[in-house]
Amino acid sequence: MYITLVICTCFVTVFSFPKGFISLVPIPSENFEFYDVLDTNKLFHLFWKFNETHITFELHAKTRGYIGFGLSPNGKMFPSDVVMGWVKNGNVHFADYHTTEHSAPVKDHSQDYTLLNGEENDFGTVLKFVRKLDTCDENDYRISDDTVRIIYAHSENDPNDENDLRWHGTESRGVKFMYLLNAVTKPDLSGNIITRDMTQTNVRLCFKDISKHF
Repeated sequence: MYITLVICTCFVTVFSFPKGFISLVPIPSENFEFYDVLDTNKLFHLFWKFNETHITFELHAKTRGYIGFGLSPNGKMFPSDVVMGWVKNGNVHFADYHTTEHSAPVKDHSQDYTLLNGEENDFGTVLKFVRKLDTCDENDYRISDDTVRIIYAHSENDPNDENDLRWHGTESRGVKFMYLLNAVTKPDLSGNIITRDMTQTNVRLCFKDISKHF
């Protein structure tokens, strides 16, 4: 009789985040239908839902400074429809802006984004807001089922006021191409579906390999 001894070794990876951050993942305020991570470092997390007329966003960013979030027609920082927000001394600052050049964003005369909630938590800063799909404002992006270019940025510090929106730097920004109104659905495999199994014979697997995929 042979007895096989299996020894399991556990590896623990310790992630290092800036002081003051505890949670590794954001916790949304409700069950949103859609979710995506905007950057490879997993600092920006976007939750959203929509109906026939409006879309609601909830943005979680691992920062204690300001957040910039925008919709761009070309994937660049300008011209773009953006919102800026931050939490300072327990007070939430949030407004609708647009960009025209390499300079601070310009505050819109028509404020078409409505803030629903803003806070700082163990993950970072949270901004929840809603807007119409089509605001009929020339400075706002009309949201459709086409590809949307999401731009985002953050700063480690809060501005002194809305006129002190300092540049976030090159390492704290990005863009992601995505669909907001086109949900990814699972294909319907019911009905008259014919399946075929493909097998491969006479394949030699090396002893050191657990499995091979063809």
